[in-house]
Amino acid sequence: MRAMTLPNPPWPIRFGIFEISPRTGELRKQGLKVKLGQQACKLLLLLLERPGETRTREELRQQLWPSTFVDFEHRLSIGHVEMEN
Repeated sequence: MRAMTLPNPPWPIRFGIFEISPRTGELRKQGLKVKLGQQACKLLLLLLERPGETRTREELRQQLWPSTFVDFEHRLSIGHVEMEN
């Protein structure tokens, strides 16, 4: 499994009506700032790193929480809910 390499361009990543700054973690929807937690931001950046590709739950767990025991299913669900809101 490869190490997490989040995109870190100096410009925002645009997708649909959203844009996110990898450096600051700031998410905007049609120019308006959207509240997004740190882990949800990391999850979104991981998904944007390889658009259109399926990421396994195990891969996400290893990249988001590599040396920490967490209730992964619960944390992943929280990140997903944050991105939906």
